[in-house]
Amino acid sequence: MAENQKETQKQPKQANPKSNGGAPQKVKLSNAALRAAQKERKLQRKVERAHRPDTMLIGRMALETNVLGTLVDRNDYLIRSFRDRVGVVSNIPLESFTEIINEQNILRVRLHTQNKKLAALLEVDYQAPGGYDEAFESKLLEENPPGSMKPKQQTKVANA
Repeated sequence: MAENQKETQKQPKQANPKSNGGAPQKVKLSNAALRAAQKERKLQRKVERAHRPDTMLIGRMALETNVLGTLVDRNDYLIRSFRDRVGVVSNIPLESFTEIINEQNILRVRLHTQNKKLAALLEVDYQAPGGYDEAFESKLLEENPPGSMKPKQQTKVANA
């Protein structure tokens, strides 16, 4: 009977050398799973950014607007950095600031003008975006006709 009791007693489990002593194992993911997880994290960051008040979503249905959207995104970062450093970094003179901001204004006016032309050709309604100054546009177009890219005169910097 003593022998039966020995057999029925539970023997202590030995730690499995592969199980890391009972600690949770790190699961090795395949490359495809890693890419999918990375893509999901990137999508989450985009959704979080979309909720911020300083973020605007740009639909990119045409190839040209896809590239243009990326250019605008990069330009926004660079202009903000430029504005932050003017007067602080000694190698950026104030004259270059006004020149760059004027060029920005000209590009914005030209894009708006092109949108108006396209809308007229397509016979659809087009309104200037909120905060767009039509009077400022007229003055800039007078000073900088469509064939030129460099500002001819130093126009007073408006709400850029």
